[in-house]
Amino acid sequence: MKAQRFRRIAGIFVFAVLSSVASMAFGFREPVEDEILPDHFAFDDVAVGFTPSTLQRDLIDPQWRVTWSPLGTVRTIWNPAGFLTETSRQRPEGVALRFLRERWRLFGLTEGGISLRLDAQYNALPKGVWHLYYTLEDPVSKRRLPFSRVSVHIDGATHRIIAVAASRLPAEEPVGLPEAELSQEEAIGFVLDHAGVRSEEELMAPLTIEPVLFATPEGVVAAYRASVPVSGVAWYDITIDGRDGSLLQRFNRYWFFSPAKGRVFLEHPNLDGFDDIRQLVSFAGDRDASPQGWVFSDATEGNNATAWEDRDGNNRPGDRAVARDGIF
Repeated sequence: MKAQRFRRIAGIFVFAVLSSVASMAFGFREPVEDEILPDHFAFDDVAVGFTPSTLQRDLIDPQWRVTWSPLGTVRTIWNPAGFLTETSRQRPEGVALRFLRERWRLFGLTEGGISLRLDAQYNALPKGVWHLYYTLEDPVSKRRLPFSRVSVHIDGATHRIIAVAASRLPAEEPVGLPEAELSQEEAIGFVLDHAGVRSEEELMAPLTIEPVLFATPEGVVAAYRASVPVSGVAWYDITIDGRDGSLLQRFNRYWFFSPAKGRVFLEHPNLDGFDDIRQLVSFAGDRDASPQGWVFSDATEGNNATAWEDRDGNNRPGDRAVARDGIF
């Protein structure tokens, strides 16, 4: 019994040591909340008491269902009784552009100003649904509204529009597109502040920044968007107002997929008295080296190891730990 107990404890210890060694090799690191700044969108809490104008109502068929965003712009359009358009011989992109341009006031477009740029289109199956994705941009300066998007979904057989969806469209038609008051160098200073660092030398890789346009409840403003690689757990996408450097949007490009945790020996256990000195640690993996983490189910099985008990010491799998709550 003592020999079996020793082998079991030693096996657990070896697994813990191997986990520690492998974690160093793969860049394993539990994300520390203090190291990660919260996501931020300046207008998440904006509540607009919006009533569609007469002009907007004239662009909407009575049979259509329309939902509106908190910014007072279109979010979705569909027809419970069928399609939004009739059968067409035009290509899907032609059908989509015609629909959007005929109703440009609904989608934040302007005459001679903000226009559409097709970013992607695909059709998963022959005669299946076409999906077309647009962003808004200024065709003259090529400044994009990177978070203002429109998607059109079209029946592949008849080329009739099934639905249209949009996000963060401009609430007001701008009178001339604004220019940033901050220089790019000044903007970088504000970006670093919003990323929680003092200088570019602290970053893992060079910062990139571009002038963009950004939709707000008051209309379109000039802005700067930056990609800021701060650490192994924080790579921020930051957008600031081009007038005063205030934070418009920030989100972390890293996602942490594995919430599982386990109690492991971080040092050799006392085999005589068997003091339980295990500590609870995260089984999350490095996003690049081991994105699935050490555990990707409710059992001790993952991208880097599969752990079983070996009570009789014959090097054959026995029972495997299962934790429905992800805490092993």
